[in-house]
Amino acid sequence: MAVTMCASQITATLFLGGADAAMNPALVSRRNITLIVNATLEYPCPVYHGVECIHVPVSDVPHARLCDHFEDVAQHIHENMTGSTLVHCAAGISRSPALVIAYLMRYKKLTLHQAHEWVVSCRPFVRPNVGFWRQLLHYEKEDEISYGGKVKEAPRFRHGFVFGFRGMLSLDQCEAEVSELESRVEKVMKLCSRMVEAGQAYNAANQLFLTGLMDFSAYHRKDRGIM
Repeated sequence: MAVTMCASQITATLFLGGADAAMNPALVSRRNITLIVNATLEYPCPVYHGVECIHVPVSDVPHARLCDHFEDVAQHIHENMTGSTLVHCAAGISRSPALVIAYLMRYKKLTLHQAHEWVVSCRPFVRPNVGFWRQLLHYEKEDEISYGGKVKEAPRFRHGFVFGFRGMLSLDQCEAEVSELESRVEKVMKLCSRMVEAGQAYNAANQLFLTGLMDFSAYHRKDRGIM
């Protein structure tokens, strides 16, 4: 398979890359791209004659629900019979590889371990964030991902290593990291909510106090001893 910084060939009709690939008319024409999957918030869908573009507006952060798009994107890739498909994000490192892995699991009947190894063999520098790893693990366990009537757990992959918050971590460790992060974020959000409520209460009390002073001043405006 061809490997370039611009676009990497995953199958005969599937390419993975960054936004630079989608913005390259020569590449789109040369690879006979007729479907572009744009998994970014920051880049608009390019406009080419005869090319459909699907927008997946997801940030590259662990809590972003990229999994909501796994099935739809995989189906569009599978049903694109008019030419090739380019799946891209900003750099072709996190969001778009996760979508391609989900497609390989769904329609090539691969385990997560096998799909990941396939993509890495074509584009060695892919690194989906830990939240997307967790979503792919859950996706593998869902009933619609069937391998000969039952879901494969791919236990070897769970003992593999990926780049996490603190360097190289096993997937089990990554799941624990994500759970801890979610817990801490929830705690901070609750504290922020309390601070907002306290601030609103302070502003309301302050306004009442100032209104009281103004009323007091107006009532005694002729009393020089008080004023």
